[in-house]
Amino acid sequence: MGSQSAGRTAGVQWLAFLGAMNLAIILLVGLAMAAVIGTVLRQNQAYPDYLIKFGPFWHEVFRDLGLYDVYTSSGFLVILAFLVASTGVCLWRNAPRMIKAVNQFHVGMPTASLRRLRHRSEWTSATACEPLAAAVAARLRGCNYRTRTRPGTDRTIIAAMRGASGRLGYVCTHAAIVIICLGGLIDGNLPLKLGTLLGRVEAETRDLPLADVPDSAWLPVDNGSFRASVTIPEGDTVRAAFVGMGAGYLVQPLPFAITLRDFRIEHYPTGQPKSFASDLVVTGPDLGIERTIEVNHPLKVGGYTLYQASFGDGGSRLSIRLRPLDSDADHMLAGTVNSTLPWPGHEDLRLELTDFRAFNVNPAAPAGADANVPDRRFQNAGPSFTFKLRRADGQAREYVNYMLPVTIGDRRVLLSGMRESPAEEFRYLHIPVDAGGGAERFLAFVRALRNPAIAATIAAAVIDGSVTTAATPDQRRNLEQAVYRLIDFFNSGGFDAVADFIATAVPAEHRDAAGDAYFKMLRLALFEIYRTLPVDDGTTVGDDRDLRFFDDAVAAATALPIYGSPAYLQLHGFEEVQASGLQITRAPGINIVYLGFTLLTVGVFLMFYVPHRQVWAVIERRANETRLLLAGRSIRHERDFDGEFANLLRVVGAIPGLARHGPGETKE
Repeated sequence: MGSQSAGRTAGVQWLAFLGAMNLAIILLVGLAMAAVIGTVLRQNQAYPDYLIKFGPFWHEVFRDLGLYDVYTSSGFLVILAFLVASTGVCLWRNAPRMIKAVNQFHVGMPTASLRRLRHRSEWTSATACEPLAAAVAARLRGCNYRTRTRPGTDRTIIAAMRGASGRLGYVCTHAAIVIICLGGLIDGNLPLKLGTLLGRVEAETRDLPLADVPDSAWLPVDNGSFRASVTIPEGDTVRAAFVGMGAGYLVQPLPFAITLRDFRIEHYPTGQPKSFASDLVVTGPDLGIERTIEVNHPLKVGGYTLYQASFGDGGSRLSIRLRPLDSDADHMLAGTVNSTLPWPGHEDLRLELTDFRAFNVNPAAPAGADANVPDRRFQNAGPSFTFKLRRADGQAREYVNYMLPVTIGDRRVLLSGMRESPAEEFRYLHIPVDAGGGAERFLAFVRALRNPAIAATIAAAVIDGSVTTAATPDQRRNLEQAVYRLIDFFNSGGFDAVADFIATAVPAEHRDAAGDAYFKMLRLALFEIYRTLPVDDGTTVGDDRDLRFFDDAVAAATALPIYGSPAYLQLHGFEEVQASGLQITRAPGINIVYLGFTLLTVGVFLMFYVPHRQVWAVIERRANETRLLLAGRSIRHERDFDGEFANLLRVVGAIPGLARHGPGETKE
């Protein structure tokens, strides 16, 4: 008996804990915090993106806390489960009483208690109790009150009530919380969580062909709920999608096949996507659907929903001209986006084609414009392609090259961006455009700079033109070597390398004078090398246009060591293939959630807009007269009840034979 009593006591304590208001508030605060995190922090992104954004330490902290997938994290599901239990206990305890209160008229209210109510009034009448009670009840029902009468010989009580359904608001709102949380638990995919914890499901982190993905990374076709994504190139068909999970992915097979017939995209003048749509064909057993989907216009197929989520390149075929910086041995390369090509002449380099864009609209910078004042005009920079140059040790630099020249200020240049990691912004090399609209003259200048024979010849010519005949042969040879070394330093590190050489090789007291002399000789040498180039069409050597091109070419050449590529890759031609990014969901709990929100709306309306109002009429026979006491109260909105009770006084007071007794309506 003692153990049974102790067990019952423990059960009662556990139920008291689950049904406590404090626990419910804590759980709701936890859900609110999770919702804020899920809104502020973009969910279900690739782990490298989070690592770049937050750094290694905070990335691991946020990952362990499950902040990258808040709504399906174990902690979030545990909070939902406890909230279901807590709210369920509250319902189990209080719902019967609330439902019962809908029909509780409290006809046994003592007269003394009614006289203490804020709203009350009394009358006298010569009419007998029974007919007066019938008249009062009829008047109250005419004011939309339900009534219950307890007759007596000398005392009759009429209890009237309206808005009792407002009590059901409590039941509806609490039931809605339970239903919504149950829907969240269903769509939280608990079986997948359990499978991961038990080791039956293991995310794949390698980029493998679908046929090579191990069975442990495959989910069942009849998986209860999931949110997956897939990218489909035009003309291709897919029968599976990918569920992001941590640093890897799981494969979700589909009971139907999806074919992308066509993908279309429109842009605003700013270059931002205006709209994009996919023409899909969904086929399967007893299934054949052709439909166009757009953003906010998904396609529903047998419990699955297909959303238009994104777009990208689907494997465009590119023709690329590889132009070395130290020789004129150009190469033509052909490849598709997301493919890898060998680098001609460099076995330790690989060219990875990662993206292609046929349409690039950027803000235009007119000549003389203030850099701090935004300009509303835009220009199309034309097609661009993105690639990585990867070394044998795995290190890579990322580049983006534009096919067509753009105008920056009063200069026309070809843009080539470079960054050493995805965490950086692209830094752009501005290649000056020659009269033919290309980079030939600039490349010829760079190749001449890097030609030792030309550098030696120019060094000798510079010394011949600037040194007096009094210099000895050794002095002339030393000066020629100094100019040659300056050109070599410039090729290896630009003007910064020359400045570093001066800072280390020249004593401090002679550094300023020597620096001026060295830079003058270097600039003279660079210009003499530039003069060796064939004259550009329509250009006179030494005129303003020619000198501007020389200055731009020198500025671009000094950035080449930072640029880091042994060649300039120029897009020669392309055949674009677009791809549509779809998000595919199966969420059986969504209808349950909709039901919960409907119930929540009804409950909130009942609680706040349907006040519970009670009125009592006590009719007593005293000697030769009958006394009528009318009293009422409102659970909420008492100020609004002032007007309603005043109307009741007018309606009831209009009964023939009634005379006001006392001061009338009394308020404490």
